[in-house]
Amino acid sequence: MFKVVDKTLSAALAASGTTTFSYPAGTDEDSFAGFGHVAIAIGNVMTSPTDFTLTFGSASITFTYAASKTTIPAGSVVSLQLNLPGEDDRTPTATVDQPGVSMLGLVRVDLGSPLTLDVDGIAAAQAVAGAGNLTLNGALASGGAVDLVSGAGGSPFGRGVEIDSSGAGDTTQTATVTGTDYLGNAMSEVIAFNGTTAVAGKKAFATVTQVAISAALAGNATCGTTDVLGLPFYLGTVDAPVIELADNATATAGTTVGGVDAAATTTTGDVRGTYDPNSACNGAINFALYLAVSDPTYLGVTQA
Repeated sequence: MFKVVDKTLSAALAASGTTTFSYPAGTDEDSFAGFGHVAIAIGNVMTSPTDFTLTFGSASITFTYAASKTTIPAGSVVSLQLNLPGEDDRTPTATVDQPGVSMLGLVRVDLGSPLTLDVDGIAAAQAVAGAGNLTLNGALASGGAVDLVSGAGGSPFGRGVEIDSSGAGDTTQTATVTGTDYLGNAMSEVIAFNGTTAVAGKKAFATVTQVAISAALAGNATCGTTDVLGLPFYLGTVDAPVIELADNATATAGTTVGGVDAAATTTTGDVRGTYDPNSACNGAINFALYLAVSDPTYLGVTQA
C-alpha cells in the first residue's frame, strides 16, 4: 500500500538534482518502508533506489534524482508513491494514521555460533611487492577460496572482513575483496588501509575468492574476519532489534547497521545490514535477534 503526494516543479530537475516533498497527512519520517517507492513524471514510471533515492527528514522528504536521468522540466507534476511497511505482498494487514506509528512484524533470526575472529584467517602474513592478489592461505582457506558460512562455527549469512599491514611506513593503499553473499550473488568491497591499524570492512561475505592489493607495501599484508555478522534480509531505518540473545539469555546491546537503501557500490555498506554482538564470537555462543521488520522477504538492492 502506498501514500501518494504530488508536486509541481517550480524549476527543472536535472540528473543528480534534488527537490523536497511534504509528508502526506498523518505521516512522518517513521511511517514508510526503506524501499519500494515509485515516482511518476513526464510519462515515466521510476523506482527507488535505481532511478531516485529518498531521505526522510523531520520536516520533509528529500528526493534525489539519479545520475544520467532525463531532466524533468519546470511545471511538470511529479507524483511520489511512498511505500508503507507491510507483509509479503507489501500490503499492511492494518493501517494507522497516527504520526510516528508504523505496522511492523516480529521475526526471529538465528545467527549461529560463529567462530572466533581470525585476523589472518583469509590470507596469512605475506609480502606485497606490487599491485596484485594476496595468496589465500589462511586457516580458513581451502583450495584458493574461503567459505565463511558452511561448517561448524560458520556465520549463516556471512561476516565482515578486515585488512592490515605490518609496515608502519605504509601509506594508504586499497584492498579489493571479491566473493559472494550467502545467496550466491557476486559482490566486492574496496577497503582503504595503511600500516597503522587493521581496517574492518562494512559488508558481510559468505565466500572470499580474491583479495587484490593496489600497490607495494613496506610491511606484510594480512586479511581476516571480524565479529560483524550478516543478516538474511534488508533491515531498514524503521526496523530495529527488539531482543538480542546470547545463548538464549538477554544480551548487552550490540551494534546494528541498517542496509543500504541506495544503489550499492564497492564502498557502501551491506545491502541487507549487519549485526556486531557485544560479546565476542568464540564458536560456542549462539546469537539470535528478534527484529521488528517491515518486510522480511525483501533482500535489499543489487550487490556491487
